[in-house]
Amino acid sequence: MLLDELASRQAIAELTARYCRGVDRCDAMLLKSVFWNDATVQYGIFAGPAWQFAELTVATVQQGCQATMHAVSNSIVELDGNEARSETYAVAYHSLHSVDSIGELRFDPAMSDSFASQSAALPAGRCSFVVGARYLDRFARREGQWRIAHRAYVWDWCEIGPANLLFNAAGSGTRLLVGQRDPADPSYKVLGTAIGVR
Repeated sequence: MLLDELASRQAIAELTARYCRGVDRCDAMLLKSVFWNDATVQYGIFAGPAWQFAELTVATVQQGCQATMHAVSNSIVELDGNEARSETYAVAYHSLHSVDSIGELRFDPAMSDSFASQSAALPAGRCSFVVGARYLDRFARREGQWRIAHRAYVWDWCEIGPANLLFNAAGSGTRLLVGQRDPADPSYKVLGTAIGVR
């Protein structure tokens, strides 16, 4: 029983890590792989099928962000046979092309009042957008495999500030190993293109 619990906890932790990688690498197939095909999500600005959310998320990140990085930290997982529930803290960094890149979220009452009072202070052009949030997940194990059945995304805080990329590596001839948002990213050489996708 203990081995099954440990294996389940590890599989659930890997789902969260693959989710972050899927968003940051703009890999829709990887992002979909963490959800069951009938899974749903509630992100406030989108509520519906998780696979549709995955495709919209990748398109939005590709169009509106120069780079993103999702980092997760403390997580509580409660196992109950073939089901599980968890709360996982996350901080999501976004380097936006402009504040308009957050789309309709900019006009949400939670944001619009702040924008209205700070309109003169909002950065023009590229800027950073950082969100402190939590993933509230329900998992299901089917035929021995864990995936997310439902995710609710809870906003705790966010901030907009000046651009947070301190260098422009694209086309610079740098010798640094630089992240990419597609299978050209160095991680795909190490982990492969279908890591975690079954």
